[in-house]
Parts: sequence; C-alpha cells; structure tokens
Amino acid sequence: MSLDQLKLLIKDKPVSEIISLYVAVSRKGPQTLAVCPFHDDHDPSMNINDNKGMFFCFVDQIGGDAIKFVQLFLNVSFLEAIQDIAEKLGLNYESYIDKKENPKLAAAQYLLDKTTQLYMKIAWDNNSHFKEFLKKRNLSEEIAKLYRLGFSPKDNTLSKYFSSIKDNTKKIEALKLAHELFLIGKNERGGQNDTYDYFRDRIIFPIWDHYGKEIGFTSRAISDAQKAKYLNSKESFIFKKRDLLYGFHLAKQSIRANQSVIVVEGNMDQIALYKEGFKNSVAIMGTAIGQYSLTTLKQASKVVYLCLDNDQAGINATKRISAQFLEEDVLAKFIDLEPHKDPDEFLEILGPLEFQKRIDQSILFIDKEIADLIPEKIPESTEEKLKVLKSLYPILAPLKIEIELKARLGNISKRINLNIDLQTIFTDFSNFKDSLNKKSLFQAQNKPTSQNIIKNNDEPSEEIEKIIINKSLLKSEKLLITELIKNPELLTQSDVKELLDFAKNDEVKDFIQEFGDFIFEIDEHVYSKALLSWVNNQDYSNELSTLVGASIYLYAEIRPNEKVLLKMRNDLKFRLTKEFLKEKRINCLKDRDQCSDSNELAIHLNLLSEIDKEINEHKKQKRKIISN
Repeated sequence: MSLDQLKLLIKDKPVSEIISLYVAVSRKGPQTLAVCPFHDDHDPSMNINDNKGMFFCFVDQIGGDAIKFVQLFLNVSFLEAIQDIAEKLGLNYESYIDKKENPKLAAAQYLLDKTTQLYMKIAWDNNSHFKEFLKKRNLSEEIAKLYRLGFSPKDNTLSKYFSSIKDNTKKIEALKLAHELFLIGKNERGGQNDTYDYFRDRIIFPIWDHYGKEIGFTSRAISDAQKAKYLNSKESFIFKKRDLLYGFHLAKQSIRANQSVIVVEGNMDQIALYKEGFKNSVAIMGTAIGQYSLTTLKQASKVVYLCLDNDQAGINATKRISAQFLEEDVLAKFIDLEPHKDPDEFLEILGPLEFQKRIDQSILFIDKEIADLIPEKIPESTEEKLKVLKSLYPILAPLKIEIELKARLGNISKRINLNIDLQTIFTDFSNFKDSLNKKSLFQAQNKPTSQNIIKNNDEPSEEIEKIIINKSLLKSEKLLITELIKNPELLTQSDVKELLDFAKNDEVKDFIQEFGDFIFEIDEHVYSKALLSWVNNQDYSNELSTLVGASIYLYAEIRPNEKVLLKMRNDLKFRLTKEFLKEKRINCLKDRDQCSDSNELAIHLNLLSEIDKEINEHKKQKRKIISN
C-alpha cells in the first residue's frame, strides 16, 4: 500500500461525507450546504458539490477538495490532514505510508524509539532512583510501562550507545541526527569524549504526537541540586511544543466517548488523572496551547474543562486559554482545585470522588472571571456602575456567540442594578470591540519591521536603526530578558513564575520558555558563545536578538549564592513592578487624551487614580524593605 492509494481512497469518498466529519452539513434541494468555519457565518454560505468533489465559500471566495478543507480547518500540513481524515474514517494510516517518502522523519522516529527503549531498560534494571520515584508518586508498573517511563543516568550512556555503532557511516548519521534532535550535545573542549547527553540523572517521559509517535522527551530532576526541575526536548523539525497535547493518543478514545476533555498543565497531572480513571485528560506543554491543539480538542469534544495549576501563572494561563477557546466558539469550564496546587496533589490528598465532585460543580471560566470582578458592594451612582460594566468588556470581547454575549451583558446589568436597556449596552459593547479591532488593525499595518524599512533603503540610516531596535518591547520586558540572561540562575527559583508574568509580548514569552529549556543543559564555560550562536539561529526579531546580544555582553561568570540570588530576585520583582506600573500609567494617559465624552473621561480619570495609588503603595513597600 502507498500514500497515493490513501489519497485516492479519500478522494473517492463524497466530499460532503469528509467535510461532515468536521462541521455540520445539510441538504437543501440538490445542494449540500454548511456554515462556513472560516468567517463569522450565520446563514450557510459554503456550497459542497459532490459531483465536482469540491467545496466553495461565496463570502471568502475560497474552495478546494476535502483534503484542502481539512488543511484549512485544522491549520495543518497536507500529510497531517490526510492522517486526520484516515483516523476519522477508521483507516490505518501507517499501513499506507512508504517510509522512503520521508526518510529523515522515519529515521528520527526510529532513533527516538530506540532511545526510549534504552532509557526504559536502564530504568527497570534495578535502578534505585527510578523505583523510588514510582513509589513516591504511587505509580504502578502497568502505568509506568504504558507511558514508557525511563531513566537517563549521568554517565552519558546515550552518547556511548551511538558511538558504539560499528558501521562508521551509520554511526556518523546516528550522532548527527541525535545532535539535531537535541538528544546529545557537542563538548567544545573536544577530547576523547566529545559528546554528552542532554538528559542526565533524570526520570524520562517520552512525548508523542497526536497519533502516538514519539517526537521528544520531557524529564524530571531526581535531586534539588539540579538546575531545572523539568527539562524538555528543544524545538526541532519534529518537535513543536505549542502543537502538543501530552497523552492525547491515550485519551482520544475516552474524550470522544465522554464528549469532554480535561486540560492540565503538567505530565504528572495527566498521568495522575489517567490512573485514577479520568482518561479523557491531556496536558499542554508549559502554559501555552497552539491553534492545532485548540482545533483538535474542539473537534474531539463538546465540553472543555480547564484544570491548570492553582497559582498565579496557572490562573493567567487559564485566562489566555479560555479566551482562545472563546474565539473558537467554545465556552471552557473551570475546575477549582482549592486548596491544593495541582491535580496530582489534589488526587493524592482528596481522591477521585472529590475530584469528580469538583467537575460536577465546575462553572464556565468566563462566568468566574465576571463574578471575581464585580465588587461585593455595588456602587450607587450610574457613572460608577458603568465603570464596573466597562471593566468587564475585555473579558467578554473574545466571546463570539451573540446570544451568550447578550445574556451575560444582561445578567451583569441586573447584578449591578444598572437601569439601561440591553440594546444600548450591547451597542456600547460593540463600539468597544470595533475600537479594539481597529486598534489591532492599525498596529498591524503600521508596525515598523526591519524587513519593510530596509526594503527601500540600501543602507539603513541611524534613525531607521533606532526604529528597528526599539519597535515594540516594553521596558519591563527588556529588563526581564536582560536580568534573566545576566543571571540565568533566577530561573531556578521556585516562584520564578511571578517574574515571567511580566512578559506580555508573545515573542518574549516564547523566547523565555525556549531559553529556559536551552540554558540548563549547556556547560557554563561555553554559556555566552553557545547562547549567542543559538539566538542567531532562531527566527527572532532584530529587537529581541540585539537585546539578547547586549545582555550576553553584560554576563559575568561569577555566580551568586542562594542568599544573594533571593535578594536579586526580590529586587528584580520590584523593578519590574515599577516599570510595569509606569507603562500602565502612560497608556492610561494616552487613552484619557483620546476620550470623546465626559463619561469615558471620568472612567479613565478614576483608573488613573487607581494606578497612582498602586505606584504610591509600591514606593511604600520599597521604603519599608530598605528600612528593614
């Protein structure tokens, strides 16, 4: 069998049958119609023609065959679309694949599988650290083998394994690919042992794609002395963090059967839920979720439960992910873990029955956000009530379902006793959303980049260089990046998430996450050179890469002790807070100057007053610490 045969098999199916696996279709006379998923469609504007084997949207002016539809709908590659269609049709995708069509991918998957087998063998060969880990986390042998857990020792076993291949050509190829997959690194000092394992003295968790193919690893330190508690594989041609849902290949049958999915933050949380019978659970990699994963979960389930860590970073991530789901017309629910920090700890202490109770009691996260922001004491004046209402607009902005939006606006106005008719409120909200959209469009159209500036200039002027370097990062973000690079040990602090929350720019968030993975597995003596080389090979903006270069220049190899590190961390938090509040005040002043009526002006003046109070309180805290 071949991939071409699978393509023909899919193309032989009526295109309406394939599309109906992803969206609802209906017959209207001789036509098959669907609400177009590529724009805000209410009356079906997508025509599906089985005779032509095509779909066509009259509004978007786009069309194609069934495979193209799935590519657009899931935002995936051609091969990934075929794989997803095959799965939904109950076809064995692997049986149609000729491995010669993508030899590098096949070689990578083979290498990763062999690596997993080696880690597993080491783990089960009387490894005391591994056995102790299983006992401490109450993991059975069955679960450990299902998840193919393993152990990587500190003696560079993997490097030795690849170096022992007798065929020199195969050995060179294996070492090269292992290096590209970030399984091993090159020791710049050279010598007899010129490679080293990236994962050393760690419990190993294989990471799979949505179809159960190994594409990388995450690992857990076995001692507090190790710099990173968790360390992931680095981004490669096969490993993309934002597109991953840990355990999805194990969970998807249960997700579809239950028509619900529980989204957690860490590998151990997903494993803990799975072993306690909550098999419809998946873990995101870090605190971010990509579009492919969003769409996958939307298609696989009707109800999404968000159950991220019960700390500030987890709450912030829940807000972001809930907003992403709202953009997909999915109202995600929230599982309250109080008083515990994560699902793993919750289950260990309170058990599965109490967790099921929390699921049954869960509410929509958007409603929790609204409830949290409505004050206990409702203000008396209409002006203050409007201020409360407008403060909730940003939370409601991603919500596209009009009936859900109007219901919430109506409930809020009743809750705060605001005597204004719903249509007036809805019109005001629509104006707010229009201004957001215009602002985003204006920023996108007018954002200067090195590419479009230099395009019309053979040599960029000094002023252009200044624009390139200072185009978008906040001062607080620049400060955060600079200090983390100068003092990477700050990333080892248990409460480092408080600092990372100051990153608002997506590129900055991505950089810090990738920097955190990169930094802990390189030798200290090559830190500056390795980091600069790595950054130059990434697709970061000129602004970010030049900032990193300047920060590397300021790096000093003298490392602080724990006491000094704690002081540095606290000082940095105060500096970041100061810059953040200053930026917040500047933006508020700009918005105030653009106010078009007295009500809007009053709202911004009140907001400005609140910010000034925050700034004064921050100054008092700083003086108090200095005096102590």
